Amino acid sequence: MMRLQLHACPLSMLTASLVIVSTSSIDVCNIAGNNFILKTLCDTFAGSSKQTNRAMAGIQVIGAGAGRTGTASLQAALDILAYNCYHMREVFVNDDSSMWMGLLSGKRSITDIVSMLVHNGFDATADDPASAFALEFVEYLPYVKVILTTRTDPEKWLDSLQQLTHGDKISSWLPLAIVPRYAKFIQMVRFYHAKRGYAYDPEFLNRSVALEWYESWNAKIRARVPKDRLLDFQVTEGWGPLCSFLGKPVPDVPFPRLNDKDGFRFALAFLECGHWAILGAPVLMVVCAMSRCCRPGRPKVKAL
Repeated sequence: MMRLQLHACPLSMLTASLVIVSTSSIDVCNIAGNNFILKTLCDTFAGSSKQTNRAMAGIQVIGAGAGRTGTASLQAALDILAYNCYHMREVFVNDDSSMWMGLLSGKRSITDIVSMLVHNGFDATADDPASAFALEFVEYLPYVKVILTTRTDPEKWLDSLQQLTHGDKISSWLPLAIVPRYAKFIQMVRFYHAKRGYAYDPEFLNRSVALEWYESWNAKIRARVPKDRLLDFQVTEGWGPLCSFLGKPVPDVPFPRLNDKDGFRFALAFLECGHWAILGAPVLMVVCAMSRCCRPGRPKVKAL
């Protein structure tokens, strides 16, 4: 089980975090680079989103795979293929948690969600919570195509899920401006995992129940989605099956790989270091100021 401790924070990363805190001219989002989680937080703080005003023909593709099955990579791949794909990150960045919570609790309908997605210019989805309603999308949209992303080894999915539950720690390290948004978001996340029968908590995750849900969900999608509308897909297969299924030419770029476990671990470590840097920056400035004040002056040399 992963435990994040300050002593594990690399000195160079902590130093960089202190520089970020004390230097307003540095763009933190440039430092985030392509790290999926850090870029999501930066986009949220900056008010960026993937919403677009381009005309859409409606939802064309639904990702039915659970989170941690390559859904971030699928989103990036669909975007390259000229779709505008909605992912869990958009739930957070666009502050859509209340809409999904309404659907999860039965206060909203799939019609409301489709209207929201189309209004904001999305024509594809990947990842939770949209994946949880794949069958409702299929019933409501008889033309929609479904992509079921899975992992070769279900135990690896389970390990990845358990790692993801540590993301709860992020709430302690976020800028205050987006903490209320994160509170709504994590409430929604916990709710739909609880509906699957297990707690979204690293200390209380029932691995056998989670694994049973994962396998039964994949079996349900394979059984109930018409074969001609379903692609059973692993992102390690690359462009071939995906482009063939969607009737798209294969792009002349590598298939994307995003949000892997190393990137997730780095994001949490970076946020922790930033958290301690913010707390420590005032103390550091006071110590530096005191050291200058208390430093004995150099003796003056009389001119000859």
